[in-house]
Amino acid sequence: MKHVLIKPATAILGVLIFTSLICLSFFIFHEEPAAVPVQVNNDLRFRGEAKTPPWSGWWWPFHISLPNHLYDPRGPMDKYDSLSVAQGLSNPGTRAWERENHFANQPGQEWYGHCNGWAAASILEPEPRKTQTIDRISFNPQDIKGLLSEWHWWDPAISYYGTRYDGPANNINDINPQEFHQAIINFIGKKGLPIIMDISGGTQEINNPQIWNYPAYQYQMEYSPEVNNPERIHVRCQIWLASSTQPDYLGTAPMLKTYYYWISKDTLQPTAGGWEKSNAGSWDTFGDSQKDHPDFLWYPAPSAQHQLLQRKQIDQIVSGGGSR
Repeated sequence: MKHVLIKPATAILGVLIFTSLICLSFFIFHEEPAAVPVQVNNDLRFRGEAKTPPWSGWWWPFHISLPNHLYDPRGPMDKYDSLSVAQGLSNPGTRAWERENHFANQPGQEWYGHCNGWAAASILEPEPRKTQTIDRISFNPQDIKGLLSEWHWWDPAISYYGTRYDGPANNINDINPQEFHQAIINFIGKKGLPIIMDISGGTQEINNPQIWNYPAYQYQMEYSPEVNNPERIHVRCQIWLASSTQPDYLGTAPMLKTYYYWISKDTLQPTAGGWEKSNAGSWDTFGDSQKDHPDFLWYPAPSAQHQLLQRKQIDQIVSGGGSR
């Protein structure tokens, strides 16, 4: 083996570039999390949180220029194939399938990935926290999270609020604030369930529609009625979401988003509303939710099947079961 001398400056530059790519999805649209508010009462108009928080994980990008793909050698799909062979089964070819169907290399495709699958898995599946070794094939928590993210990539939405913005023919202001407000209170507050948000919405999407799914699990709201029109109530809504951090992260890494909008009349069942800047509600905190607000919200139903993955084998990997 040849030993290659790497100049210190070159090595440092390489580390910085690699680190910046790993953190790409975490810093996009990211706001520093504030302290979680103390639960001082049970009025769901003001605050609420899910009974079980979602877990953070990786969004497993498609693009070859970004790190950590499901199709990487010795990655989740490769290990899944190896386990099948080790158990005397034919190679299902999941890694090759993933490389063929979930691969991107063109400019503008860097946001393609499994954020919807990770977000759905994080609220429907217990967090994998242990390395499981089956027939000498070791699956660490990030491998298992990766397989679950691919399985849940196909999950349908059983509840859906708003519509996807995909170009000028669509409504750039959707989701409507009153619909967003009710969905947050009904799911997180009343049902105690997280709900998935595409946070890439508002006028920022006009020339560059994208989708960035994150599971929301806690909220806090403040209200400011207009003096001359008390039926119009301005809202400052803080939402805590589980962020996509690094593949080996365990637990819930919080990400905070703050939205400003007005609603009319009943704060539990508003009938109208609009996105706004923070100064429209007499707050001195900076924020422009006309530009930056959710595009749609949804709650998943588990997929029943996958083109190649078998749920029975995934369950075996999750539980660390022996040979079949």
